[in-house]
Amino acid sequence: TIDEVVGNDDLRSEVKKWALDWARGVKRKPLLLSGPTGCGKSALVNALALEMQWDLVLVSDASVHLVKTVFSSSSSLFGGIRLVCFDGVDFFDRKVVSEIALIVEAYSAPVVLVCDDVWSQSITPLRGLCEKVQLKSVGKYGLKRVLTAIALKESLNVNVDFVVENSSGDLRAALIDLQSGLGKRERK
Repeated sequence: TIDEVVGNDDLRSEVKKWALDWARGVKRKPLLLSGPTGCGKSALVNALALEMQWDLVLVSDASVHLVKTVFSSSSSLFGGIRLVCFDGVDFFDRKVVSEIALIVEAYSAPVVLVCDDVWSQSITPLRGLCEKVQLKSVGKYGLKRVLTAIALKESLNVNVDFVVENSSGDLRAALIDLQSGLGKRERK
């Protein structure tokens, strides 16, 4: 669920309100989720689709043709609500970003655009069309809570505090470190 995503409590509430408005038939601007790697942007989108029981159309690389195809319908195959998510939009080709900007305003279903940097020049055409939600890195308390629960459940003998200290608030990296048992690795 949205509440199970770690960190950014107040921002998760904003996202949930946005979704509930859509579910009530109130059209809202697309969401532009941004934040550092491992802060939960993609996890939040997946949790949102699951909790709202929406069909998720996830696009992580696109062409102009694919964008037009994705936006050709606003309902799911079974008549429910369809959530369209463009993940990593700040790495898309400029022509693709421009095409999304042309279509997204008139689209009649929820759209989420995910990027690392909301101020990236490559997404300039989208910034003014969206409601911006900037997530922050996951705090140490949240990281420790999640990693400790996983370590206990999986019977891992890992120094969770060491993993947390070396994660820089990146939950995805911390999970990889926890799984590897190393606690620290070269991230580049």
